[in-house]
Amino acid sequence: MKTSTQTADIFYPDSDGKPMAESDLHRDWLFTNIGRLKRHYSGQRVYVSGNLLIHYAEGNPKRSVAPDTFVVKDCDPRRRRIFKIWEEGESPMPCWRPPLQAHGGRTRGKRRNYTRS
Repeated sequence: MKTSTQTADIFYPDSDGKPMAESDLHRDWLFTNIGRLKRHYSGQRVYVSGNLLIHYAEGNPKRSVAPDTFVVKDCDPRRRRIFKIWEEGESPMPCWRPPLQAHGGRTRGKRRNYTRS
């Protein structure tokens, strides 16, 4: 069992080394949808972001995802470098996927539901 001191010493990266968007269209859709969601939830306790690393396994910085766009309800909308589910207390809801044409028809594999334990 890890102590809080051991967990605090672990570095959680803010980049996975992958490009943000595969095409201009994909990037434009990403920014457009994040902006729309921020306007929709304006004034509410809702965090909206995208392409931000979400770390979902405390103690294992390699276990992360970066959804194109996501929403976290009942969460402070402040800016973040990364999102650690176990510290925030709420799980993100991925909410947008670009049309296949936006990223050349490629898929990224299976989608998972990342919730805190």
